[in-house]
Amino acid sequence: MAIKVKREFAWKFRMFPSPEQEAELIKRLLLSKDVWNMFLEQRNSVSEDHRSIPDIYHEWERDKKAGRKRNHRQIKHDANGKAIIHPSWVGRLPTKKTQLLEVKSLRDVYPELGAITYDIPKYEVAHLDHAFQRFFDPKIDSGYPNHKKVADSCTIRNGSVLASNPDGSRRVAASKKFGGKNYHALIYLGKDVGNVPFAEPREIKGSWGDVTISRRANGEWYFSVTTNHVKNKVSYAKKGSEFGMDAGVAGYRSGDDVNLLVFSDGRSFPPPVKTLIKSSPHYQVLTSLIKNVKDIRELSKRKDYEQKKLSKKVYGSIKYMSLKAKIANIYARRANLLDNLIKQTTALLVYTKEWGAMTIFMEDLKGIVKKGAGKKKVNDAMTALAIGRLLETIKKELERTGGTCARVDPAYSSRECSRCGHEEKANRKGRDKFKCKACGYEAIPKFEGTPPADYNAAINIHNRGR
Repeated sequence: MAIKVKREFAWKFRMFPSPEQEAELIKRLLLSKDVWNMFLEQRNSVSEDHRSIPDIYHEWERDKKAGRKRNHRQIKHDANGKAIIHPSWVGRLPTKKTQLLEVKSLRDVYPELGAITYDIPKYEVAHLDHAFQRFFDPKIDSGYPNHKKVADSCTIRNGSVLASNPDGSRRVAASKKFGGKNYHALIYLGKDVGNVPFAEPREIKGSWGDVTISRRANGEWYFSVTTNHVKNKVSYAKKGSEFGMDAGVAGYRSGDDVNLLVFSDGRSFPPPVKTLIKSSPHYQVLTSLIKNVKDIRELSKRKDYEQKKLSKKVYGSIKYMSLKAKIANIYARRANLLDNLIKQTTALLVYTKEWGAMTIFMEDLKGIVKKGAGKKKVNDAMTALAIGRLLETIKKELERTGGTCARVDPAYSSRECSRCGHEEKANRKGRDKFKCKACGYEAIPKFEGTPPADYNAAINIHNRGR
């Protein structure tokens, strides 16, 4: 059944700032982090004397001069778990308006803050409000907002951005000035930063919205922007189709084929390379997925090796900093591969006729990575392949199309018999065999390369979800 879905476009491009421009951008990132921490600390200090944003900043400046570390305060609770509100806070709880007015007075006192655009505090307080809304929403069950330790991104208003001219003259001028095909356009980031060249492999359609500037651990700069350009995306999933889905990482450490997902109809995703036919639909995408998984595995092994070497180096030495930069570059490359893996997998499972479904039952993996040191190998694989983020992306995209996605408790699903319900550890022998000790049922998938134990777990998840 073909379903049209209207999607707004989000674009992300790499920037190439000069050293002077980079220094100015770093100032904005650091201010963004400090403003977030100040807003959060003010909300957390309602159990003590009232503290305004200037009070907090003055305290931080005194701590910096005295060489003291910042001690972020936390909300105190009584025996019944209710937040304790100090009398000095009554009638003056922090709101977005009051916090922004306090930041304005702070900028008047400190010239270095006054030189930086006022957009950053405005967006940071909005982001903090959104974080608290997610925390108090029982459906989302997000964690309590934390203080930021790293300055990696900030948002600026759309009025500060100028894209390439419609006739392409700005793009051509940038290519001539900076040379090479990597530079196609300029983005204006205020009078202190100026025009920054960026790679534009495709034309940005629609009018620009808010722009987020980010810096990765390896030093690469990016900006992302949403536009009002809308495109109809079509889902061809069969009407009434549904399956259970078991997430697995077996074979990741051993170097075998990795079954990211196993379905209750017996298929595994991605399928084994030897079962793929060049004339089959989505052959190129599936082979690219398989290659991405292998590359992620190799980069993770290399990262572990380099981190062991790093632990033996003298902190702050030239070799230490060189190794640290190398590890950051590995993380960045793995992040790019993970983004591609998640996008391609989601597109196949939501929008294609061969792999898509209108209803998907999947595991609720909340807290699964925190189950003790004995699960370290599984935890490392789950983290490296971003299984939790993959399932969440599939869920959000499926719900945009009008489909249904249900999270199911996966406890003992791999050892419970999908036919009689008998649960025993001896039912499962590794991932290659499942035979029930009570009724004798043996799980035998219809498709080659699907692990029987994961296939049985996928059936259980399907049954529980229904």
